[in-house]
Amino acid sequence: NCNHPTGALVDHRAGRVITIEGADPFFERLESLVSAQGGCQRPNPRSVELLVSSAKKCLARPEFRIQLDELIGDELRHIDHEIVAGASQPMGAWSNDLFISAVARYEAQTEVLARIFGVMGRYGTGGEFRDALDAITKLGFREPAGGYNVLTNIRTYPAVLLLYAYGLGLLKAQRLADLFKLFSTAINTGRDQAHTVASHLLLTRGEGTENDPWKLLPSLDKRKTALSDHLHELFEGWTVDYLFMKGEYTSLFEHFELLGTLAYITLSNSK
Repeated sequence: NCNHPTGALVDHRAGRVITIEGADPFFERLESLVSAQGGCQRPNPRSVELLVSSAKKCLARPEFRIQLDELIGDELRHIDHEIVAGASQPMGAWSNDLFISAVARYEAQTEVLARIFGVMGRYGTGGEFRDALDAITKLGFREPAGGYNVLTNIRTYPAVLLLYAYGLGLLKAQRLADLFKLFSTAINTGRDQAHTVASHLLLTRGEGTENDPWKLLPSLDKRKTALSDHLHELFEGWTVDYLFMKGEYTSLFEHFELLGTLAYITLSNSK
């Protein structure tokens, strides 16, 4: 009502009046969006570069093994805390923004460790394999929780990011035996049926992907391979620490997914 002082102010400021059902649901929704936005902030690029450089130095010097372990441990605790903190789901009706915010939040919190894992795969000599594998398999399973299934299931997304990060580094270094070992390692899902990393985390093998929620991400609604396309775009920036020639990234990424698919087929059949 523009005759009301508030209405006049809105009109003067070129604002827009929105209709809400009530104050409580509105402010609960607003609080959840503000919290998600805060969690989606990417780490300072300079901090990322410094931590990745530290990881490279630790890999080059065996006497720095403990420092590397502590670096990985700090980032793992950070990711694990973020998953626990995000376990409480917002009240109210479903919105695609909830999924989009969750994806962005997990990516922001995982970027540092994912880039370190890429460096470990590329420049490691095998001693780091067990640490990387433990992180991926442990983050790859979460206890069941209530709420929207798509938000519950995406809690294993950091494990998918670390799988791609370490696997791409292994492939760049041509450590193919370690790559197959990574794909074929058993992962505990709390169920009787045995699962491997390839059968549980690769592409759309994860739980809750039957209706392909990745198409909810911006510009991916018509893509047949929405998750793969999104990861391809994401890791183009996360592999700059060891890929230095323009044009080699896409081939490496496609090669990784092809080998993962072949590993899955191999492990799923007796012949």
